[in-house]
Amino acid sequence: MFETLLEPYHEELPDELQKAFGGYMKNLSVEKLSSLVEVMHEFLLLHVARRENWEDEDYRDNTNDK
Repeated sequence: MFETLLEPYHEELPDELQKAFGGYMKNLSVEKLSSLVEVMHEFLLLHVARRENWEDEDYRDNTNDK
């Protein structure tokens, strides 16, 4: 699924953050993991998979926002 994302959305996490995130995820309950997966799925369907029309007057390029 992530192959369809535009290149500006691909960014490697620093090693320190990857380790911290891995530890955090290992300690989550099944219910919380399920909720997280559901929210991520909705985000991907509603925001990332929908291509923006660059010609819309309300278009905002947020690829460099951090």
